[in-house]
Amino acid sequence: MERYLIYKRNGLIDKSVDFIHESCFGSEDDEEILLQFHKEGFEAEIVDQETFFNLVNTETEEEEITRLKNAAISSRKNYLTNTDWYVIRETDEPNSYPIEIKNKRTQAREEINSIQTATTLEDIQSFNSDFS
Repeated sequence: MERYLIYKRNGLIDKSVDFIHESCFGSEDDEEILLQFHKEGFEAEIVDQETFFNLVNTETEEEEITRLKNAAISSRKNYLTNTDWYVIRETDEPNSYPIEIKNKRTQAREEINSIQTATTLEDIQSFNSDFS
């Protein structure tokens, strides 16, 4: 049976948790393992796999929305940064700015504005344009 050790410090789960196999310790005594963590100032418990994954994957919907918004905005800003040179070149060589790039840059700016106001996971997931 696989066992998982979950430990907390200051009430927060350490997400770099340790995976425990039956043979990881010289003793099979869970109480001994927990006592060691408690001595070091951690709250700790040993749980089964399902409980472990439910506890560790504790990102709230709000945190997930923020993470996805930041990633989506970042990819679009990176695209804009990586294609800025077209705009500069256009000042030296008129009509050298490819329309496809111009349109995609406009799309990136519009999507950044829309993503910033998105409030649900569905809103954010609707922005599936490729800006890599």
